[in-house]
Amino acid sequence: MNEQRKSDRTTRIFQAAVVVLLGLIAAALWDNRPSLLPQAVAQIPDTAMQRKQLVDEQKATNELLARILRHLETKPIKVQTVGTDETKGDSAAPKDGRSPFAGRPAR
Repeated sequence: MNEQRKSDRTTRIFQAAVVVLLGLIAAALWDNRPSLLPQAVAQIPDTAMQRKQLVDEQKATNELLARILRHLETKPIKVQTVGTDETKGDSAAPKDGRSPFAGRPAR
């Protein structure tokens, strides 16, 4: 019987703790205090602005490519070969002299 009273007492202590915590939660909700966490705010995406940014980036890329093309067309390009596959000993090209791209279809 003594253990029954001890168990009942422990249960009542836990119930009292739950009631106190629920009271604190109810008081906080009644007080309308803002929570410690920031609120999530949904934003409607501005598709027109996104499209304008994409177009602006595309224009910048086209200008850069035009500058590169102008440079390649007007300036001489120096190419210096350091070595060939035959001098290295392990040639990646076929031994019969064919181009490694000969079997591929033209685009």
